[in-house]
Amino acid sequence: MLYEITISKKGANSIWLAEHFNVNQKTAWGFRQKVQLAMQSSEQLYTLMKRS
Repeated sequence: MLYEITISKKGANSIWLAEHFNVNQKTAWGFRQKVQLAMQSSEQLYTLMKRS
């Protein structure tokens, strides 16, 4: 699921993730939110390191 979220150009739809990975939609949505938050944090850290 992590791979599908990170490579998706338009963002992974939680309904599609739920159906594809056989989990409920709420679980897929929560996992996607956590991954997106981690990716944003990582991007911000990279930007800060790049400026130094």
